[in-house]
Amino acid sequence: MTPLPVSRIALTVNPSALGGLPATVTHLASGKTNGPARGKEVEALVKATEKLGPSQIVLGDFNLKPEEPELQPMFTLFHDVWAAAKQAGAASGPDGTHKNTRLDFLFMKGNDVEIVRAENVETSSWFGASASDHRPLVGTFRLSRAVK
Repeated sequence: MTPLPVSRIALTVNPSALGGLPATVTHLASGKTNGPARGKEVEALVKATEKLGPSQIVLGDFNLKPEEPELQPMFTLFHDVWAAAKQAGAASGPDGTHKNTRLDFLFMKGNDVEIVRAENVETSSWFGASASDHRPLVGTFRLSRAVK
């Protein structure tokens, strides 16, 4: 577990189901006035992931739109899974994960992992109401080899 500013964390696991590929999840600060705090959280997250190796996945609720400057370090170091899947014709569901806005992201990097498909899941038809105020973003990946 990596502490982030504003009492947030990033949790990294290396599950055998992913061939030992590091997968880090986080939930950054919310609120319209917390942009600078999210910028510091992204900086800390980038620093933490630098130690995890050349191939990895980072995901979570970043509470940032793709064009916001605080999120740009993630786009510099990682591939945006939703954008890559959409470009490849392998994305399904609406573009937005929170209403019509993208705030939740799956990022990947490295030669050991490639995106197969991505889906923003609409859960309202399952329960009669949405399970959350955010749609789940699901990625399917192909590993070229065990990462360990």
